[in-house]
Parts: sequence; C-alpha cells; structure tokens
Amino acid sequence: MTTITITDRASVQARDVTPEGYLRVRARIARTGIQVYRSWEMGMAGDGEVRIYRPPEEVFDAASLASWSLAAITDGHPPDRMVTADNWARYARGVSLSPGVPDGDHVAADLLVTDAAAAARARVAEISCGYTFDLDRTAGTTPQGEAYDGIQRRIRGNHIAIVDNARCGPTCRVGDCAGDCAECTCSQRGSVTMTTRTITVDGISIETTDQGAQVIERLGAQLRETTAAADAAAGRHAAEMQAKDGEIAALKAQIPDAAAMDRAIAERASVIDAARKMVGDSLVTDGRTLADIRAQAVTARLGADAVTGRAPEYVAAAFDTLARVTQDSQPDPLRAAVAQPAKVATDARADAIKARDEYLRNAWRGAP
Repeated sequence: MTTITITDRASVQARDVTPEGYLRVRARIARTGIQVYRSWEMGMAGDGEVRIYRPPEEVFDAASLASWSLAAITDGHPPDRMVTADNWARYARGVSLSPGVPDGDHVAADLLVTDAAAAARARVAEISCGYTFDLDRTAGTTPQGEAYDGIQRRIRGNHIAIVDNARCGPTCRVGDCAGDCAECTCSQRGSVTMTTRTITVDGISIETTDQGAQVIERLGAQLRETTAAADAAAGRHAAEMQAKDGEIAALKAQIPDAAAMDRAIAERASVIDAARKMVGDSLVTDGRTLADIRAQAVTARLGADAVTGRAPEYVAAAFDTLARVTQDSQPDPLRAAVAQPAKVATDARADAIKARDEYLRNAWRGAP
C-alpha cells in the first residue's frame, strides 16, 4: 500500500465577512465516489488515466474527518506540496475552524480566511484540498456498478487552497492534474476550459496552468533555498579562512628573529652559570624556565620562604643580588698567579739590600 499526496477541488457554499474583515466560509471539501487521476500521480507507470474509489467508510472515517480541523488555508497550493510548521508562516492565509462533517456524499467544513488578499480572491474562487492517503491497488466495482483501479484509504487532510474555478463546475472534484475531465458526472461536461494563471519568474510573465504554476513556484523555492544554503556555506568558509589567517599571523609573530634568539640564548647561559655557582651540581636546568632556575638558586641560598608566594620580579631581583655577592666572594686564580711573582721579586730585592748593608758595615774589619 502506497501513501500518496494529492489535491482535489471543491466549491465554496456560503460566505460571511467578520467585523475584522475575515472571511468565514462554509465549503464542501471532499466527496465519496470515483475520482480520475493521471497514472503517474498514483505512482503507476505511464501517463494514462486511473479511476480511484473513495468509499464512504474511508471519506467519513472519524480520523479522516478530524484531520481537516485546523488545516491551513492557502492561496494556491504551496510549492512544497504540504504545509508544515516549517512553512506555515510562508503559506497559511487562514485555518479550518472545524473538523469535516458529512454533507450528503460530501464532506463540509467551516473555514476562516484571515488574509485580505486571499479573502478577496476567495469571493470569486473555489477551493482545492491537499491531502494524503494510502493507495490500495485492488481493482473492483462500486455498489453503483462503476469500475475502479484502486481505493483511497486512511485519507488525511493537510491544507485547503484557494484556486481558480474548478474545471468541471462547482461540485466536480477531479484531480488537479486530470487532463480532460473524462470522468465528470456534472452537467457542465463538454464545456470544460483549461484554467490558466500568470506568474512572474525572474521578471518574465508566464501564463501557465495551476499545476504548472505550482511546479514553477516549487522549483523557484528550491532554487532560492539552494542559493541561500550555498551563500551561507560560502560565508562560513570565508569566516573560517579569515580566522585561520589570523591564527597564522599570530603564530608568525611569536617566532623570534635571529637577534632575539641570540639574546635569549645568552641570557639563559648567564643565568645558568650564576645559578650553578650558587647551587652547584644539584642545579636542574633541563626543561626548566629561567624563572624556575632563579627560584632554585634563591631557595638554595635563602630558603623556600624567600620564594614561596613571591612575585617573579621579586625572585629575579633576589637572584641578581645573590649573583653579584657570589661573584665578588669568589677567588680570582689569575689575579693570584699574577700577584705571586711580584711578591717573590719584592722579597728577593729586600734580601739583596740587606746583604749589601751587612757587607758595608763589616768591610773595615778586613778578611777574617
């Protein structure tokens, strides 16, 4: 069994304008009996006509009648075929005020058209219902002896469209796509004319049938949605590329130049050398920052209290002070080596002078 979406036509029976300008309409929206469709509408092969039976037990089924309550009123059938919460605001021009009620072999409902333009059009137009049903492909004959190719079951209303005059008169309900109204039972058969309407596409006026207009409008809506989606995707891509360019620029700015790298290397070597003089071989430098290395040295000399809770600037200042003190207190081997010969030379000179003085004092005595 196949679920089908279809549209049928009916006529307005009575009209009443509310003080707000709304149009209250009592209309027949469905009927029992056989309706004729194109085979492709029913999902069948070919383009011929098929006769589909709408038995009273399906048309007047409680769930089917209830489905017409609060159905959207539209000005023409929506290009999307069905009215949903996603497109209600775009297509709805009113609402069905009641569920369907049996009216002879028809179903009637109270409709409220709340849009002024649609209300004006409804005064001279008829209605066409959009609904779904499950297609039972079992062929047979009605109690009245009419042959059919399938049966509509589980009929569920979706929307009620304001359209141009029905092609088979005010009570004929042939599917919108039927070509020549071959199965009409109304007295107007033989004088049927093709109803057309004019729509504008890209600034060009096109005269077409209601069905053609629906197809064109639907394709136009799909094109607009596709274009909007493509534009949105392009916008997102451009934004992402701009963000990536910003990230790349920021990363490039973080890369130091050669001079900066030389300064950083020299500073690290200086700090490590000074810290090692204070800490000795226990100093840990691998993977440590300059702040960590300074903290190790200050802790080794002054204790943990000198570092804990202190600002990095404080620790750095303490480290620099300790480095200067340590440098001043370290012996200078070169200075000692240079000074030692001077001391030796000074002592030798003093010994020579002493020997000379001793000789002069004793020279008068002569040789012993």
